Order: sequence, then C-alpha cells, then structure tokens
Amino acid sequence: MNKKRFKALLNAFYTGRLKADEKALMQRWYDSFGDNPEGVPGLEDEKAKQELEQQLDAGIRSALWSGRVEQSSKTSFAWRRIAAVITLTFATTGFAWWFAVKNPRKSIKNGEGAAVPTMLEVRTDTRQVKKLTLPDGSTVHINANSNLRIPQAFSDTVRQVYLDEGEAFFDVAKDDRRPFAVYTKRLQVQVLGTAFNVNAYAQLANISVAVQTGRIQLADHRGLLQVLNKDEAIRYRKEDGTIQKTSLNTFHASAWITGRQYLEKASFSELALAMHNMYGVTLKSEDPKTADDQYNLIIRADRRLEETMDLICAIHKNHYRRKGNDLIIYP
Repeated sequence: MNKKRFKALLNAFYTGRLKADEKALMQRWYDSFGDNPEGVPGLEDEKAKQELEQQLDAGIRSALWSGRVEQSSKTSFAWRRIAAVITLTFATTGFAWWFAVKNPRKSIKNGEGAAVPTMLEVRTDTRQVKKLTLPDGSTVHINANSNLRIPQAFSDTVRQVYLDEGEAFFDVAKDDRRPFAVYTKRLQVQVLGTAFNVNAYAQLANISVAVQTGRIQLADHRGLLQVLNKDEAIRYRKEDGTIQKTSLNTFHASAWITGRQYLEKASFSELALAMHNMYGVTLKSEDPKTADDQYNLIIRADRRLEETMDLICAIHKNHYRRKGNDLIIYP
C-alpha cells in the first residue's frame, strides 16, 4: 500500500467516511504484517512518518481519545491499535514506534463480563527519560529503567495507570468526575488534579511520593493511610508500611526530568540507583560501613562521570576504581 493511499484511508477513517470495502482493505493490510520484525509496511521511511505527523496527528488523536473508535469487533479494535501506534509515535519522545502493534494487550472480560481497557506498556532504558500525553490531557514523565502501563482510553468513572517499576512525575488534568489513580506494587495514589512525583523502584527500601501542587490520598492494602498537600513529601517503608515525612524540596524530587538528581540524606542504594539511571554504571562498595553512610549532593547529567565520582568519594574520604561499567568504592 503506497503512502498516498494509506493517508487517504486513514483520513477517511477518523472522519467517519470509511466505506465497508475500504475497511476490509485496511483490515487485510493490517493483518498482513502480524509480527513482522520490520514493522508496519509503508511507514519505515522517516520522511514519510514526518509528513504523516503533520497531516494526521490531530485527527487521529481526536478520534482515539474521544471514544469515537468502537472496540466491539475485531476490525474496530485493529483500527484503534493502528491509530494508537501513529499517535504515540508522534506524541512522545523515544517511544518505540512498533510497540503497540507488536505487543498489544488485548481487551479481556472481567468476572462480571465488563470489558477491561486495552493497556499500552511503556518502558525506559538506562539514561532515558520519556514524556507522554495521556488520554485526558494529563502528562507524565517517566524516569530511566521504569515501566508504566496506561489504558488506550480512560473509563467514564476513573482514570487509572500502573507504575509497575521505577519513577514517574504526573501532571494531572483536573476532572472532578473521574479521580486519577496511580498504582504501584504497594501504594495507591489518588487525586483529582495535581502534580506529584512517585519513586517506586524495586531495589529501594522505600517508596517516595512528593506533591508539587494540589492534594493526594495515599492508600495500601490496609486502606487510607494519609493525605498529602502541596509541598509535602513522604517515604513509605516497604518492610512494615510505616510512613515518614521528609524535608525534600518537592521540586527537587522531580528534577531528574531536567537531568539533575538531588540526593538529601540518601542511602548508598539510592546513590547507586541515581548513578545507574544517570550514567549507566553500577556503583559497588568494598567498605562494610557504606550501609550506614548518607549522601548529600546533586548528580548532573552534564557533569563528567569522573567529576561526579570525585565528589562522591570526597564526602566520606573514599577512593574508587573502575572495572568496565562497575565503579568500586573502597576506603
């Protein structure tokens, strides 16, 4: 299928003018590539994708997020997946163009027969930060080595996303009718409209939440735990579920978006995670006392690794040596 024909059919699709025979044609085209590792036929060319961006992005976004695309049949489900691929390709930075096609999460039925929304999974690698625009207009920045699941469309009663691993900053569009909820493996954060940061890396002993604007509710398996207001932050201890308020500046908590990681009374594991996310290295220690050390410094992506390591070692008068991507600290 050539680019001109493809554009014409997609334009007809999102304006509701697609005929039955054209739907069948597009369906056959869609089914033809399946799990083709080369991606979607006709769209491999970068220039072609850029041209499509300008002409189709607005219309497809409107059709996708406004609920005009039904999911009642295999054909219409395929249309949503096609639109999702194109929209997310144009609307995000670094989001794998082929992901939604090659790894779709099919809609299923829950125990009561209701449809469970189709989920898209967004992953980041080391030294990678992504920004997404969600169906309701909310935005989310995803830190390195993280995994976020989002629905292709929110329901009429609730907006739910799942931070399965890592860290993300959410700027939530206000909607009094539909609370916004972020689920981690331990905590649930619920809001109506606010901006907040959630740090839920598996290797850390705590889950940290910091509120920049608005108000949020925190809950775990026991129920409601605490309400946090603007400029408040907490650490939730995974081991026993206790909560401790922190003095961390809430804007510092999300500074990783701009390439800065503020560490205040950070443990060695928190320091090691920040170094891995920022530089892609693994920080280790041969000093048993390291477990009790705390670190106060700013890790910056625009600073050379060697300079940052000199600062780290100066805090507790240590030294380091490098072995590949491993940096070993010793007394």
